[in-house]
Amino acid sequence: MKQATKLKPTHWGRAIVFGVFGLALFVSVFAIIRMMMAERTADVLCGFIYLGLTAFLLFVWIKGKQVYVFPIILMNLIVALNFFVGLQRITVMTVFTVISTVCLFALFIHMFFVFLKHSARFRRILELAARPVDEAKNGFTQRPYPSGKAVYSKGEILGFAEFLKSSLISIPFVESNGITLAFPEDWQGRLYDMHGSYLDDTRVIFQFNGQVSAHITEKNYKKYQEELTFDQLCSSLGNIFIEFMELYKNGEGDRILEKIKR
Repeated sequence: MKQATKLKPTHWGRAIVFGVFGLALFVSVFAIIRMMMAERTADVLCGFIYLGLTAFLLFVWIKGKQVYVFPIILMNLIVALNFFVGLQRITVMTVFTVISTVCLFALFIHMFFVFLKHSARFRRILELAARPVDEAKNGFTQRPYPSGKAVYSKGEILGFAEFLKSSLISIPFVESNGITLAFPEDWQGRLYDMHGSYLDDTRVIFQFNGQVSAHITEKNYKKYQEELTFDQLCSSLGNIFIEFMELYKNGEGDRILEKIKR
């Protein structure tokens, strides 16, 4: 029997509408430029747009080192140069422009679905954290709460952190005394360090001495239907990842994903 959630419903439709609107706006900008400007002026402006996209993709590649981004960078750079020199009517370059644009769209769609997948998995983690909490008192505070101790080597916690990152569960930040596992609202923004700090995110902290603590942000706390006891909720969140750490150490990383995907 499926256990009732303690979270408020998520409005995924809003995120999808914004994503579709963004893609439609991208296409519309080029159409408007072509209709409202002289041909050569429009070519140069389109060239600058593609040059700007190339710069953004280069930043993404430097930060994230995803191999599949580099060919798209090269294609967009060639398309930008093509607009500047005015060869867009040559058949080969027209085809190249279409391929580059399709790849760019595919990349943005991929980034959007990464956001949706992380959001769904983090919501499931918030649900799991709330299960053992039945009291509704002593609401939100700013400080992290201790969850207990765990036994692991530095290599094990580093490997665990990378596993969670590759599984779109959390983004790790390595510090001198331990690792912080952050659960950002904006996965790509935090991954590429584009704004804010991971201290603004819900997070679980694994210190190298074995101490584990957790903190849930006020924004994430408000996703619950009632004000659950905050220290118990944070402790529960930390304990979930202590359990996940044990599964990872035992070579059972697939069981972590099973628990989150249910």
